[in-house]
Amino acid sequence: MEPLDFQETYWDGRHYDLEGKGHASDIPFYLHHIEIYGDPALELGCGTGRITIPLAEAGIDITGIDVLDTMLSDARKK
Repeated sequence: MEPLDFQETYWDGRHYDLEGKGHASDIPFYLHHIEIYGDPALELGCGTGRITIPLAEAGIDITGIDVLDTMLSDARKK
């Protein structure tokens, strides 16, 4: 049996967003820890901004980085 190849999911922000659509239950976890430790915050592998954007909208000083320009481009559009 060959391992599943999810590489295409992580090269295309549209697919990545569909996979995570409606998934926001972890945002309170991040907000809680930022409340404890303070900001600024850094999100490694931010993808299209699923976590970075809501935290920024909540007033958190956050920077997201990713190795894929395609993901960062989609995040910037949002």
